[in-house]
Amino acid sequence: MKFKKNQYIFKKKSYFYANQKNLPKTLVLFAHPFFEFPDSNQELIAMYQNKEQFDFIDLYEVYPNFHIPAFRERKRLSKYSKIVFHFPLIWFDMPPLLRLWLDEVIDGSWTKEYIDNPLEGKNIYIIITSISKEKSFGENGKYIYSIEDLLAGFLITLKIFKTKIHPIYVVYESESQSFKEIEAHKANFLNLINPTSI
Repeated sequence: MKFKKNQYIFKKKSYFYANQKNLPKTLVLFAHPFFEFPDSNQELIAMYQNKEQFDFIDLYEVYPNFHIPAFRERKRLSKYSKIVFHFPLIWFDMPPLLRLWLDEVIDGSWTKEYIDNPLEGKNIYIIITSISKEKSFGENGKYIYSIEDLLAGFLITLKIFKTKIHPIYVVYESESQSFKEIEAHKANFLNLINPTSI
């Protein structure tokens, strides 16, 4: 099999980039209230850039006044088969604007059989950054609760609206990640979304 020049640079790594048009569209909802301060998120979100598969929405940039047009966001949801929620863990919870987005956009009537549910069947991916160490979470850690415990309300909400929730991807010690470690996280998360991409 012959490849066109520059179509495949590295057999293992470039497959993802060369086949973007064949991938379903993915909505990325990014929420970071302190994005001006350096942490690994500034490097991590680069994995969504210049890729036709991803539509990247920075909620704090789009809605700085916290005025969210629910109808527009609901219409946006219907266009995608995959949704990524990307945010830092802040005081053991999601950022307030993302919480507001969920409250404003998700409609409880979607659980009724005769009402169209734009979330049903969608693949949900969650990537979280935390400045804490992995060992700090869970019943044997100093915080006692796991990441899943802390986000239980979010996960239950997604479940009752019949989404397909994939395992949460957590980047621990996010303020001290090396370039090599961040690149590995990016590759791992992209492979979680598209298993054939790496």
